[in-house]
Amino acid sequence: MCVYSGLFMRFAWMVQPRNYLLLACHASNETVQLYQLSRFAKHQGIDIFKRVLVALVSKGYKQFALAPVLTLYAQKRLRGLVRSVSHMQNG
Repeated sequence: MCVYSGLFMRFAWMVQPRNYLLLACHASNETVQLYQLSRFAKHQGIDIFKRVLVALVSKGYKQFALAPVLTLYAQKRLRGLVRSVSHMQNG
């Protein structure tokens, strides 16, 4: 969702005439999604994300590429969490 909102914020800014309502909606969504990502990081333990960041930087990722990668990483972790909870409820 962070990447999606970021792309649409850019789109809302680049179109003519500028779409300030779309920009405001996606800016607020981006803020909430980043807050949720920070809550997830705190819950999982910051050390996991530090290790991922160090590994990505050592492989040559630039700073602007880290946010989408971390977002995908968090989404995969959440999917695994949802699967494990659903297996506990079903089994």
